[in-house]
Amino acid sequence: MKRTFINIFILILFIGTPVLISAQSVAKPEYIPVEKFDPARDASADIRSAIVEATKSNRRIILDIGGNWCIWCKRLDTLFIKNVDLMEFMFKNYVVVKVNFSKENENEKVLSQYPEIKGYPHIFVLEKDGKLLHSQDTGDLESGKGHSREKVFEFLKRWAPVSTSSQDELDIKVGEENYTMKKYFFCLLKKGPNRTQDSLAAAKIQENHLAHLNKLGKAGLISVAGPFDGDNEYRGIIIFNVKTKEEADKLERDDPAVISGRLSMEILPVWLAKGSKLN
Repeated sequence: MKRTFINIFILILFIGTPVLISAQSVAKPEYIPVEKFDPARDASADIRSAIVEATKSNRRIILDIGGNWCIWCKRLDTLFIKNVDLMEFMFKNYVVVKVNFSKENENEKVLSQYPEIKGYPHIFVLEKDGKLLHSQDTGDLESGKGHSREKVFEFLKRWAPVSTSSQDELDIKVGEENYTMKKYFFCLLKKGPNRTQDSLAAAKIQENHLAHLNKLGKAGLISVAGPFDGDNEYRGIIIFNVKTKEEADKLERDDPAVISGRLSMEILPVWLAKGSKLN
């Protein structure tokens, strides 16, 4: 019987929304996304149908909250119309449901189940079973008078379901036991080239460094992080739970301690037993 190995790590050597508009050029699955903000629709029923489809197709769910009155909703539509690759990636990885918010129907009962929305459009990412994974303020995806293609694509990739292909996960058998191994990214933090800051500046950098790690941890992008004991060249480790080395590299290069030069980093892929925990 297959099970996930929980109590110890098995290490294998390092292996060196948004809003969618129909387009004939995009091949869609049988499930038809809710592509219009319609006050007359039953949002609760739409979400239930999305959960059924997401479970069947092993996709996640995007709830796109907005209305026909919303200019930024239309601008997000425009981004997808002009970038078919974004739309294709969306349909491949997500079941999309537009949930109306307008004077005619605020869908108060449905939206009360999710975090507060401060502006529109707003995106909620759900697991295929309907569990909330992420609340996205689309203001963070804006650029000028529209939305950034790069920011939106990065957002979609970050929250896309983890692939079960051999590139990301694999099953192995050790004796009579079966384990699911998953690729993570191991970051080794070392003393950086610039450690000349005074004590106050160094303390502030450390504070911002910890805040950065805390933010990534809350977003589910870090599985393990901690310092080494003692004062030596090696300062700590981070294990990133992301899909690519490039994503891990970018996340850590945004670390204030790396930006300041107090820390440098090296990132390597590592295979660990999925679901492993430290006792």
